[in-house]
Amino acid sequence: MLERLVKDRGFYALLTGLTLLVIFLAVQPPGIDWGDDWAMYISHARNLASGHDYFDIGYLFHSSTAEISPTSCPPVFPAYLSFVVRWKGFDLEALKAATVVTFAIAGALVVFYFSPLIGNGWAVLVALAFAASRIAMDASHTVTPHGLAIIWLFAFLLFERHARKKGWTESRPWMVAALLLGLALFGAFTRVAGVAIAAAFVVHDAWVSRRIRKINIAFAIGFAVLFVLLSKAFPGGASYGKQLHIQPGVYAANLGFYLRMMSYMFLSPLGLTIRTLLFLGSIPLAAWGVVRRLRNGPGLGEWFILAHLGMLTMYTGGQNPAYLLPIVPFYFSYIAEGAIGLGSGRQAWTIALRYATCIALLVAPLANIANAAKRAPITDGPFRPGFQELVEEIRRVTPPDATIASAKPRLLTLLTGRRAGFCVRTKSSAEFMDNLSVRGIQYLVLNRVGEDDRDWILPHLTTEGDRLETVWSNSETVLYRTRFGPMP
Repeated sequence: MLERLVKDRGFYALLTGLTLLVIFLAVQPPGIDWGDDWAMYISHARNLASGHDYFDIGYLFHSSTAEISPTSCPPVFPAYLSFVVRWKGFDLEALKAATVVTFAIAGALVVFYFSPLIGNGWAVLVALAFAASRIAMDASHTVTPHGLAIIWLFAFLLFERHARKKGWTESRPWMVAALLLGLALFGAFTRVAGVAIAAAFVVHDAWVSRRIRKINIAFAIGFAVLFVLLSKAFPGGASYGKQLHIQPGVYAANLGFYLRMMSYMFLSPLGLTIRTLLFLGSIPLAAWGVVRRLRNGPGLGEWFILAHLGMLTMYTGGQNPAYLLPIVPFYFSYIAEGAIGLGSGRQAWTIALRYATCIALLVAPLANIANAAKRAPITDGPFRPGFQELVEEIRRVTPPDATIASAKPRLLTLLTGRRAGFCVRTKSSAEFMDNLSVRGIQYLVLNRVGEDDRDWILPHLTTEGDRLETVWSNSETVLYRTRFGPMP
């Protein structure tokens, strides 16, 4: 029985997932960063938990800031968080722990998926290297849907491979199409970039079959129709689609950025130069792994990588290292595949390189975990005393229906219950104030520290000082009341 257990990839997947869960919870630093996205997810989750309107989160959307934030978030991750909110209320550490759970499950699925390709031991190393990479560790310290999106991705990959192996794509095409359609939609409405796996499946199935089959037609039509209908019901993600433009300069900048960020998969305690050298040094081995993997043609995973990279390249709404997370486990698997490919050689250097790769895939995550364990509580965030003083003052001096302009509006509305929107960049100070007036903004928050927005907002406030009144201030923030629009 023990021998059978040791060979069972499910055992390795479960053990890896539990290990990652314990490690992530152990090294989780208290507090959270200034990010505004997590506040929006929590606001939606709170509405779902309390039975309120999903979209009524107090965020004042403006078309000129659509690239910063949509009107709402895709609903799957907030629905997941709503169970935590029902149980613990607005408990930030519990919500962060819920995010950690998604990364642990994602790590287990990585093992389950790659075990048939590279073996149980290598698959465990790949999962550890992925989960303990700098990119994943940073994402796990906040409230983010990336882990959940990777769960849907690998669930799709696993079921598609299983269905193809069993012949169900031919014998039960409608059932397979329906289940894959559900997984793809869950992924797409967790992170909008989840549409990449749907596109990849359509291409992959046609490539493998050398024809357009019923399952392909059913899946493609079903996904397109349901995605459009659900996008109408949850329109927030549509603004992301508007950020896919033909701008070659942006494409080149995006490729350069994400190529640099790939180095963050490696030892985070080391400097950028050393991390970059490690990444560059891994490329030949990973390339050999890709060659080996492609011997029988590209798999669904390879088509997904192309689709995902294509979306990242064309996206003009900003760059984020976390967008690389779905690709990271594939890269580490290619490194492992390349090392395995050296197994036929008996020369000393091939044996040494194979063992060095194995050690590196073990040492890198351990070093990152050790570094994360030494991380101090996150104090430079929204729960620092200076910002909390602002939150309390807003609750005290503003009416419940007050409208506020801020650099972090979604965070402010979560913590204060007031409606808030971004400040809009304009060419002149008069236009800046007129924009606030047209939108009915009654209050304005200026952060004196920690925000780049102050550099362009402050000159406007200095020029148009007669249209503002200082209500309250401390060393970090200033609360102004506008001299137009409805007054409290």
